[in-house]
Amino acid sequence: MNSTTAFVVGGEGLVFRSTNTGLAWTEQATPVQSVLFDVLFRDTSTGYAVGSIGVILRTTNGGTSWFEVPSGTTFNLFSVSFAGPEVGTVVGFRGTILRTTDGGENWNSQTSSIQGFLRSVHLLSPDTGIAVGDEGVILKTTNGGGTWTTRDGDVTTALLDLVFVNGEEGLAVGDSGVILQTLDAGETWTQRPSGVSASLWRIHSGYNMITVVGSDGIILRSSNGGLAWEDQANDAPGHLYGVSFGNADTGLVVGDGGTILRTTTGGR
Repeated sequence: MNSTTAFVVGGEGLVFRSTNTGLAWTEQATPVQSVLFDVLFRDTSTGYAVGSIGVILRTTNGGTSWFEVPSGTTFNLFSVSFAGPEVGTVVGFRGTILRTTDGGENWNSQTSSIQGFLRSVHLLSPDTGIAVGDEGVILKTTNGGGTWTTRDGDVTTALLDLVFVNGEEGLAVGDSGVILQTLDAGETWTQRPSGVSASLWRIHSGYNMITVVGSDGIILRSSNGGLAWEDQANDAPGHLYGVSFGNADTGLVVGDGGTILRTTTGGR
């Protein structure tokens, strides 16, 4: 989300849009019935959503209308990242990695050695990217995805999401409360204590704080770059799968059964 506009995606091709920081939501029509796992806007007009059965959706009018773009795969796609207006990467099942260099008009498959799920990807630049997935997999490319090579995080649990605070400092989260931190653009990783054992599904960084959400209504917040975490009280009835902040105070968390939580105090 930005300072006012937010999007939520989910089952049966559902996309909801809010223009008042989550106070009210309007359903946006899409041409698919697939489960949508991730949504990303590279600017106020152009956005992407990815989902099951190889679905990639694109909008060029701020989410008012969406159209499907051929992906070349039927594998589930879980995460999308862009570095600038033209270069983007999508990852998914069976080690699937797709790349676009024309703003999402066309997508080409890239080779990885992974047979399991790749859950999240983040592009630091058009050439450099990090992807994480099941069994603690961490992949890195420095040549635009020409090759993806493994990095050691010293964990075997699934890594479900990652975020970078800047070009060097990043965090990955996953099952069993795992939080990994890198200070060198994904070359090496160190485990940080989270204080929980639940699966951690999503992580957001911005406005000098980092927020993580997960199973059993878990919301964790760090104000020191991920070195220490505090548990935040909430009334979520189930698992939480998404988090985003539009400014230092206003944030949204989404989860099971259409749950949407909203804070105007930075979660404090």
